[in-house]
Amino acid sequence: VGRVEVLALEELAQCRDDRAVLAASARFGSNLRAERARQGLSQGDLARLAGLHPTEISRLERAVRDPRLSTLV
Repeated sequence: VGRVEVLALEELAQCRDDRAVLAASARFGSNLRAERARQGLSQGDLARLAGLHPTEISRLERAVRDPRLSTLV
């Protein structure tokens, strides 16, 4: 296997990894929104409880921003 082929395989693996991260972020956001709604909380309510800005809750729910480990813990 030549160097170009190895680089191409690495790029494909990275694309798969990127898609997996995007899919996980989308699932997290969807689950976050569903649980927030189930508990009858607004984004502002959840933001206050979590110590975040309401914009961050919106970004997490829309998978525009990946959650930090410190946010999840």
